Amino acid sequence: RLDVPGQDLPGFRGQTVINASIDDILNVMLKWEKHPDWMYRCAESKLLKRIDDRQALMYNRTAAPWPVWDRDVIVETDIDRSPDNKLLTVSFKNVDSKLKPAPESTIRMPRLVGFYKLWFVSPTQTKIMYQVESDIGGSIPKWLAVRATKDLPRITLVNLKERVTGKSE
Repeated sequence: RLDVPGQDLPGFRGQTVINASIDDILNVMLKWEKHPDWMYRCAESKLLKRIDDRQALMYNRTAAPWPVWDRDVIVETDIDRSPDNKLLTVSFKNVDSKLKPAPESTIRMPRLVGFYKLWFVSPTQTKIMYQVESDIGGSIPKWLAVRATKDLPRITLVNLKERVTGKSE
């Protein structure tokens, strides 16, 4: 849980160590069409526009349990690598874009900012931190929002670890 001043809903932060290199993890993360396989409740992920080797516009839709409407967002992603290759940051923030209108019964999130930070531990081990702050728009039950802030980082990181290593915990 990450308390965010001025926000009704908490953000979240999760971290773990994955037995793989930074590049192995990044290669999995860059397969946008596979995000629903490991990102918690991700129902759709699509590359809308590649800006350059570091930046892109992405679309993500998050499935919500009934009776809550799904949420979606268009984010600008940016990949930044330190000169010594020991730190890689994949940051993202929502942007206004007409590249993909919100589908019916879906609420476009007015704010989503976050990052994945990957630190070199050894050639075969990487520490990863995942952090998000958001305003999901509309209204949802408080208990559901609090639960999501616990489940989302944990399940996403566990699934990413399994996807990268091919092993379940």
